[in-house]
Amino acid sequence: MTKCSLTLRLLAQNIDASTRQQHEELKQEVRRRITVATDGELLYELRLIDAIRWLGVSYHFKREIEEALHNVYELECQDDQTLEATSLRFRLLRENGCTVPCGACFLKSLLQRMKVFIYM
Repeated sequence: MTKCSLTLRLLAQNIDASTRQQHEELKQEVRRRITVATDGELLYELRLIDAIRWLGVSYHFKREIEEALHNVYELECQDDQTLEATSLRFRLLRENGCTVPCGACFLKSLLQRMKVFIYM
């Protein structure tokens, strides 16, 4: 057993019951936020999933993230989506193994943003 794994094991044993309870409550809150997001909160949901993955704790919420991304995959691409929402949707779905065409929705969103920029 290495010194690092021994230290981690000792730290895990020293966590008291109230800390464990708080940890579980926070995990439940994150689960609720992932599953409760509605269609109007697509960007919020995508940002939340992205943040959870970047923090490296997505293994705690694997089932909820997969369900949420499946729902996102089933949604039609909206014309009024921001470029951020479109690109985040594309990346997260691709990382999750979904076959998402890189054409229509992303290009449409990009062209709309470019028109606004050009006409300014």
